[in-house]
Amino acid sequence: MFVPEAGARKRPVSGPMLAALLALAAACKPPPSTPRVQRGDSPPAAAFTVAAIETAVSNPNRLPADRDRDSSDRPAEVLEFLGVAPGMRALDMNAATGYYAELLARVVGPAGHVIAHNHPGARATLAAEDFERRYGGNRLPNAEQLFAAHNDIALPAGSLDAVLMSMIYHDTYWYDPKVDWGPVDQHALLESLYGALVPGGIVGVIDHFAEPGTDPRESAKATHRIDAAVVRADFAAAGFTLEAESDVLRNPADDRTASVFDDAVRGRTDRFVMRFRTQPTPALLQITTERIAPGRDAEYGAIEEHLAGVCARLRCPNDYLALESDGSPKEVWWLVAYATQADVDRVAAAYAANEPLLAELRAGAVAKKGIADDPASVLTTFRPDTGSAAAWRIGMDELVVIAETSEATVPASVFESADGRRFAVASAAGRENAAAIAARLGGGARVFAVRPSWSKPAAA
Repeated sequence: MFVPEAGARKRPVSGPMLAALLALAAACKPPPSTPRVQRGDSPPAAAFTVAAIETAVSNPNRLPADRDRDSSDRPAEVLEFLGVAPGMRALDMNAATGYYAELLARVVGPAGHVIAHNHPGARATLAAEDFERRYGGNRLPNAEQLFAAHNDIALPAGSLDAVLMSMIYHDTYWYDPKVDWGPVDQHALLESLYGALVPGGIVGVIDHFAEPGTDPRESAKATHRIDAAVVRADFAAAGFTLEAESDVLRNPADDRTASVFDDAVRGRTDRFVMRFRTQPTPALLQITTERIAPGRDAEYGAIEEHLAGVCARLRCPNDYLALESDGSPKEVWWLVAYATQADVDRVAAAYAANEPLLAELRAGAVAKKGIADDPASVLTTFRPDTGSAAAWRIGMDELVVIAETSEATVPASVFESADGRRFAVASAAGRENAAAIAARLGGGARVFAVRPSWSKPAAA
């Protein structure tokens, strides 16, 4: 067993303090409620990506009406900010007649693919000749149309690199029973998009500012606007990280109480542009396991709840996720995610410098003697070549399925230790889903329940 030590991959260890450190040096993703936002920053863009965007916008075959929109929509700056690049697979949600769908298709190029989505009612409300003008004659060979209700968009896991919602998220709150539109379950919609995106996938949201504090259903119906805080909260609740916001479409002179279709503001509204991401799969995952003695579950749980409070109060340098196995023997697995070896070193150094925390962890290790076996820990490396491209959702769903595997490829995220052990890890949104995943992973797969009160942060 080992704990992270600055400048080293492994260090043999022993003793009660170490047992506590091994159990507590485990991490999940940063809490979705506190995303780090960098206003106006664009992701690093290679020169060929910028060139692809500029070439797409300046393409002489674009429709004249689209070119007329460019001055107010500034698509080159928006797409560069969002990080759209050649080869991507993108969904333009509620694409209408396809202004952005065409630009996306031209940027991603022949190696990429674009799905231009619309609600089925669009066939009746939008002119057929507009769709023909956009897509007819194989004009955009790498684009396809999808007509589906918002909560019926069922795309395969990991099948998208990017999603664009251009001035349509407010409409998920718009509902009229006399119209073929909605009602929409926003959370279910965003969760389905999260699952369809690859780890680190992008969602770009462009929409019209409503006055802060405005009820989204009222503003959607009256003005077709939305409070930006509602968007941030909805996406955070679905597990997305708000990576950055851009001011490229801001207009402080806009009357936020006016309908966006009012001639006084139409095409000149104050708009926000947000870039969200799914959680990237960690490059390194520390897996620490403890077996609880028969009949000692309650005592173990009380100790871990106390230690979680200690860790929050004394500022543990890493978040950690606790998983409790179904059935017997009862085991607890702790997961800690790292982006780099430097992160491992940073956490180790922070523990070493926090003597009050170490004292509490020593006491916790002593308290667990006889209640649980000494923990065993292994540092593993993500193997993207052997697993699924589905988004990393560990800690966001209530269950996790883990199996040691020797298969060449499996439908889960695969992490491999230095001695060749492979762990397949997958999130599950319920018992039925967990059973199906376990069956696919084969013999030896185990189902674990997330234990929020033992974790830091205390998240699902």
